[in-house]
Amino acid sequence: MLSFINQPTDSKSTYYASVPDIQELEELIISSELSTVTETAQKYDINVIYFEGGTLVVDDYDDRNRKSQVHCLVSELNQSANTVTRIRVCKTDELTRYLRDKVYNISSSNKEVNTAESLKMFSELMDRAVELNSEDVYVHLSETHDVAFAQFKVEGELVSETFPLKDYQFGKSMCQAVYDGKEGIGKTSGFFDDVTTPQEREISHAIYDKRGNLTHKLEIRFTKTTTSRSGELLVNMRVQKGGRRIDELGIPEAARKLIKQKASKTKGCILTAGKTGSGKSTTNFAVLLDMPRTKSIQTFEDPIEIPKPAEYTNIIQNSFDKKVGIRDQLSAILRMAPDGLFIQEVRDKDTADFLFHVLKTGFFAIASVHTNNALGIVDRLIDLGVSSKELASPEALSLLLHQTLIKTLCNSCKLTLEECRDKYPYTYEKKIAAFEELDIKGIEQFGVFVKNPKGCEHCRKVGEIGRKLLLESIDVTDTDRQFILHHDLIGWEEYLRNERGFKTSAEQARQLLLDGVVDVTRVAEITVN
Repeated sequence: MLSFINQPTDSKSTYYASVPDIQELEELIISSELSTVTETAQKYDINVIYFEGGTLVVDDYDDRNRKSQVHCLVSELNQSANTVTRIRVCKTDELTRYLRDKVYNISSSNKEVNTAESLKMFSELMDRAVELNSEDVYVHLSETHDVAFAQFKVEGELVSETFPLKDYQFGKSMCQAVYDGKEGIGKTSGFFDDVTTPQEREISHAIYDKRGNLTHKLEIRFTKTTTSRSGELLVNMRVQKGGRRIDELGIPEAARKLIKQKASKTKGCILTAGKTGSGKSTTNFAVLLDMPRTKSIQTFEDPIEIPKPAEYTNIIQNSFDKKVGIRDQLSAILRMAPDGLFIQEVRDKDTADFLFHVLKTGFFAIASVHTNNALGIVDRLIDLGVSSKELASPEALSLLLHQTLIKTLCNSCKLTLEECRDKYPYTYEKKIAAFEELDIKGIEQFGVFVKNPKGCEHCRKVGEIGRKLLLESIDVTDTDRQFILHHDLIGWEEYLRNERGFKTSAEQARQLLLDGVVDVTRVAEITVN
């Protein structure tokens, strides 16, 4: 389509183009300035939608018959604060339906709250989440107390900062505008206002800078639940991080080489264990991205936590479909004849049975499981119905990993024990009690450090910044398989310690404590657990 408007020379995309499929608009967020732009467009009798980043959508009727008016509208908008960075044209009936479904329905459900203002607040909330590098954003809504606010989880813990959302009605309007106003997958039932039903869906959100350039594209898992009290809702917006490479995860070099070696095999299973939030999926997905792209990989995920990069066409991500069921869906995946499988979590008998069925037939697989340590993986699988004989098969277990993330001290404000005793006597007593709990004596000779309870600007007043990976790894050999076959976990651990230098996560954390990297209470948490 020929443009009659001067095109920016630095634009990497077409300034003026048609929209062959309305679904292309689902990647965009309706601008908080929509009402202002719409009011301006009405002067020229033009139907428009205005999105964050400066995308203006007009219908094809106006494009054919009102080109001069469209030109005048764009000129006026560019002279105001609502700059147009690109124009898209879609069919008149599709634009009308989009306006009805996405805009009018949202605003008509709650006329007291301006939807554009709600969406602007959502954008500000996501901006702050990106600034904090938050993985979870919890929105608390209480009709009884007429309050609404958000909290951020950063590096596995809630930070003290809260994000006010004015009042209950406004906070609910924001969540409703996001949930009902964007296409997604996994919606369990009805619209957002169906408050008695837990709901979940995947949504996208784009963040632009002041010049209209895309800076972040977020994939968000939106989950809504009701609490025990009437009129109270909790919405969790989990920001799904992009896939990382195995060399970016802080894995020790020897373990990294072992993981890569095992991932190059054509059979066997790499099993990663750890508690929720320990980074199991991040590690496993990094292994997938490190595999040759000539290998066809099928995944089974519930839900999809890390969207694959677009260039990895060899990886096909499958989301759990409750209507199909685990067995039938896994069987269908297997019929695609993949070279390898990724099962997000072995959580029940069906997934355990399927995993060991494909391993016996010579497939390579990567999976995760919830256990407290690497050796406990065997016990967990036996609990799920897998026999010791199956576990000890040469085609089964190839590498067992268990990982824990431990918070590290802020180097800008961490304290020696002496400094802690002089400045914060109450905190000092708690630290000494933790050392006694760990049975660590003569701590003065080690020169350990503890967390500053007031923190500093560098660590946002927390006293800790960043996390370090504690990794237990077992390269399963024929000797290991004999211990597994006889279910002799005590003898197995003794052999690993004496012959292979195996160290538990608690022992690794203890060494970090003596090296002045972590606080004693963090080590006590891991040891007690």
